[in-house]
Amino acid sequence: VLSVRDCTFDDNRIARSPLDGGTARGGGGAVYIEGDVIATFTGCVFTDNEITAATGRESPGGAIMVYDGNVTMTVSRTVFNNNAATHGGTIYIEDGVATIENCTITRGLARDGTAGTGQGGAIRVNGGTVTIHNSILWSNNADSAGSELYVTNSGLVTIDYSLLTGTNSPHVAVDSGAVNWGSGILVTDPLFASSTDLHLQSIFGRVDELTQTIVQDDEQSPAIDAGDPLDDVGDEPKPNGFLINLGAYGGTHEASLSSFGTAGSQLLFR
Repeated sequence: VLSVRDCTFDDNRIARSPLDGGTARGGGGAVYIEGDVIATFTGCVFTDNEITAATGRESPGGAIMVYDGNVTMTVSRTVFNNNAATHGGTIYIEDGVATIENCTITRGLARDGTAGTGQGGAIRVNGGTVTIHNSILWSNNADSAGSELYVTNSGLVTIDYSLLTGTNSPHVAVDSGAVNWGSGILVTDPLFASSTDLHLQSIFGRVDELTQTIVQDDEQSPAIDAGDPLDDVGDEPKPNGFLINLGAYGGTHEASLSSFGTAGSQLLFR
């Protein structure tokens, strides 16, 4: 069992040379998981992790690589920003089972090197089963196909209450497998505070990443109060609309504020 909480994985680098043997196990810029493992990542940050490869070498999973059908992984309330690999620029799943819940994945890059690479800027599912819930996949890039999501080798992805750059080509590509779309899918700008501060803009108040103070914006993110209505709002401060926000800060004390959900007044009748 692997349990990781409130950790930062930043600026890790792997460079594969033409002399490296094999292809599939050359990945996992920050984390590589294989074998009979139950892994959980909660409240983490993965930024600027990268794998580069010589011609003819695959290097998947810029932040995380899962390479085994016996792996079960849950990632929640976690930020992924500016990670890169030859495919699965941010996360690569091969045959495992993964749940990605209340995560933000942005600016991932699947860099084209050889045939079969450059796919899945945010996530590439090469077999296995993946569930995506209450998450944001925005402004990722793939040189070949599937800037947000690439599914192949009979992989199955179920996604609901999430925001994406797009739901079809070139943003989502299925070569062999399926994507099951549930309720609550948004295709619109999430209005991050900046390219590095991924809190959601709010005219009612949000946390500023640098100063850790509450600031107010001129716009309101559509990802606020857009999560699954059956999910608890957790530690979100009031007013929270009684609905969980999408993305890594949804359900936490750093959630951006809504216009609804104030305590109000009470009338007592006897």
